[in-house]
Amino acid sequence: MTLIIDKNFISKCNFKGRGGKENEVISCFSNNLIKENGMLFDCIDLDTKKKYELKKQKNDQWLDPSKFFNLSDDDKQITMVFILYDKNSGLSDMVATITLEDLVKIVYTEEHLKSAENHVKKFPKDQIKSGIKIRDFIKNNKDNVQIIWKK
Repeated sequence: MTLIIDKNFISKCNFKGRGGKENEVISCFSNNLIKENGMLFDCIDLDTKKKYELKKQKNDQWLDPSKFFNLSDDDKQITMVFILYDKNSGLSDMVATITLEDLVKIVYTEEHLKSAENHVKKFPKDQIKSGIKIRDFIKNNKDNVQIIWKK
């Protein structure tokens, strides 16, 4: 089972602003999602037990590669959900998904992941971030990314 978009809600929800809005983001889906803050995921579908990481962005997405070194098989199956919105209106224009495993394989080398993880071990107060232009990422990775809703 995949995510089911509440088209009425998502077309009216304003995603402008920094952070938060987790409840509004979860409400964009008709699935039985419950907020749960795991290290790599934001919510779980109570019916399917599938885990989702929800990202709302205009385009720039910042990820921490140190978290992705030595992912468990369960972690690899987490679905990354990108809710993209228009910078002026704040309204969503696209929702796309990809497994965490596929995202990591496309964006990072094993050396990059190991280096980031070693840095964070050595300097635990540091936070590592690498940026991707998510709209370009979606366009360039059509075999791995599924667009589940588009305005």
